Amino acid sequence: AVGAPTHKVSGPMIHVVVMPEHRARPQGARVEIGAPPVAAHQRRSAHEQLAGVAIGYGQGVLLPGSRFLSAFHGLPGNQALALASGEALFVGTPSGLWAVIGTRVAWRVAAGEGKLPHPWVTSLLLFGDALYVGTYGGGVTRRASRPDGAASGFFDGFVETEGLKVNPGCLVEAGGRLYLGTDGRGLFRLSRDRQRFLALRIPLPSPRITALLAGPAGLVVGTDAGLARLPFSSLDEEP
Repeated sequence: AVGAPTHKVSGPMIHVVVMPEHRARPQGARVEIGAPPVAAHQRRSAHEQLAGVAIGYGQGVLLPGSRFLSAFHGLPGNQALALASGEALFVGTPSGLWAVIGTRVAWRVAAGEGKLPHPWVTSLLLFGDALYVGTYGGGVTRRASRPDGAASGFFDGFVETEGLKVNPGCLVEAGGRLYLGTDGRGLFRLSRDRQRFLALRIPLPSPRITALLAGPAGLVVGTDAGLARLPFSSLDEEP
């Protein structure tokens, strides 16, 4: 099914972003383009209007119009672990973050530049006016546009998340708040002033969170020991 930032299917893992006026419809090993739109992620680029479906998987990213991008075209890696669609198509890989505008790679951030807490980017979420970047082993950082117009933007990490492991699909927005699932440290939520992540003291089948799904009344949390349904009323509010 399509409708969340990342989707697992039989066989190799793929990640799907649906742009306006089209939808992804799995049929065996194929993904066809149809109408109307069925997913929440939409993209309109100021540089080039693209509509359709972008698919990330182990060999790169397939853009609308059957344009394929990989490390050969300047990407920091082939394996796409996360996609987010906004001013650009943002792609997370095990070796960094990159952005596609139209059909070209606009910029990339890789290991050794000091912008990412860890190059293994596993989750992406556009929340408010910023892109939140989850990594496996480095926690979360936030990317915002720079006043000087620098393409890659300004990155600001959250020290309280240093060392946290974030699995694919474990950054979600629910009820107007941002939630973070970690591999071994349970569930976190971004504070209302968006300055820090706070650990939520909520009983879960396991602190190893492997998936988060936002619903109208709460969260569904997937762990390595089963599922938990958390209504918003059960999520304690911070002071």
